[in-house]
Amino acid sequence: MARTNPDSEQLTDRNQSDVLIPRSGKNTGVGIRPVVRSGCETRHEIRSDAAPATLFALLTKAQGLIRWLAHDVKADPQPGGIFRLADFCGLWIEGTYLEVTPLRMVVFTWGGIEGLKIGQSTVEFILHPDGDSTLVQLRHFGLSEAAVDAHSLCWKNWGLPKLKGVAEARHAGATCLTDFAEWREQNS
Repeated sequence: MARTNPDSEQLTDRNQSDVLIPRSGKNTGVGIRPVVRSGCETRHEIRSDAAPATLFALLTKAQGLIRWLAHDVKADPQPGGIFRLADFCGLWIEGTYLEVTPLRMVVFTWGGIEGLKIGQSTVEFILHPDGDSTLVQLRHFGLSEAAVDAHSLCWKNWGLPKLKGVAEARHAGATCLTDFAEWREQNS
């Protein structure tokens, strides 16, 4: 069941990903058929004082991803390019980039953690310039029921705050995957 954040009216927790897709490829309101994707999703957003170019680099360049997400990164930010993360804590994620629109959007598949098969879910970052800041919207969909809460917690508590901190020239401390592994160990 979806819940909304009363402050932003954005989805912040799980949501069945039933999607309406036009048959013609155009959103004409005619000929729309329901397409049901299995899985759940989580959505979060954060505002950063950094420019979209800074955030885009942190989502596409291996050296940028190492600063906040994982210790070992392989990233080939082009459709079909590899997206692979590993951390000293033993966690790893593997997928491929699906869409890379400079300064606006980065989409990649994600799996290998919390019972997800490689590439089972999809992570979408959308960057919206807003004056001197950037609104970062994250949507992680195609998650299993068992994985949605852990991923939501991870993005909300570590992923997006670390991305914001590094983008704003602050040291992130441990990586997102390391912090999640530590939390999981303490709460298992």
